[in-house]
Amino acid sequence: EQALLMQGIDKVDAAVVGIGRDFEASALATVLLKQLGVPRIVSRAVSRISARILARIGADEVVNPEDESADRWANRLISPQFLRQFELDEGHSLVEIVTPRKWVGQTLAKLNLRARAGLHVVAIRRPPQAETGRPALLRLPSPEEPLGERDVLVIMGRDADLARLPRD
Repeated sequence: EQALLMQGIDKVDAAVVGIGRDFEASALATVLLKQLGVPRIVSRAVSRISARILARIGADEVVNPEDESADRWANRLISPQFLRQFELDEGHSLVEIVTPRKWVGQTLAKLNLRARAGLHVVAIRRPPQAETGRPALLRLPSPEEPLGERDVLVIMGRDADLARLPRD
């Protein structure tokens, strides 16, 4: 406790307890941080049971980086067409995908993804323009603007619907 106080831990807004496999040390650090009044504590767990215990003794958030990494890699292997995938809640995700070949030149209005597939294009990232030197641009999609072959679409929807996106 004294070592933590000497480092000014009681003056921080958040603390991360990232102790490896020593559960006792992780639990002790979490409890001490809570007692010292740290407003937000994120603790690393190595199992579901340790995660439940850490949450009960004061961790505001519990993470398991190994599980999260495994999930991310599983998604990349199952759906290689997605550049990135973010789980919003169980069964719903936000994905980034390069515009499928058969969509190039078409508009979002013509594709009608919301009605046909239950998917929502929430943003388009345009590649940098070499001729003008303009940087990549993330913007809200216009329903009447044609999609480019290097555009990256940010699409939200049910995982089952996202799985049916073209894989080219």
